[in-house]
Amino acid sequence: MYSRLPAVNFSLFYAYGLALAGATCFLFAQTEKKYFDEGSFLNRFNLSPLGNLRFSIFKKKRYLGIKTNQWFYIRAFYSIKMLNKSKKIDALISRDPGALPYMARLNRKTGIPVIYQPHNFYVDMSIRSDVNPKNAKKYHF
Repeated sequence: MYSRLPAVNFSLFYAYGLALAGATCFLFAQTEKKYFDEGSFLNRFNLSPLGNLRFSIFKKKRYLGIKTNQWFYIRAFYSIKMLNKSKKIDALISRDPGALPYMARLNRKTGIPVIYQPHNFYVDMSIRSDVNPKNAKKYHF
């Protein structure tokens, strides 16, 4: 079974593949669900838990009346910065263009190599009904 959201499928299988190859991977994500069960999640995709694949799931929150991914980026990148102090991180990979400013800042401050896996560059964003035209500018930029 797969998720209807492509980012879930790509991100999970990418991290899972790296973990199968022997890398220690931390998958940072956010969810709107009140409870996240890593075992049930992996089972839904017919995957077995791996000791070197760890999940850090943040509940999507509204702060100061604002519901935005910026809160997730701030919390996740703070966690990554703290993790890097205890265990040197080899690379940070993201598919989200909204994370790019945070990735660049983390690279400058910690030296962690960052990799942006681009997508949606050659898509006519005007045909997508799920994208706010104001937000689509970041894909074109």
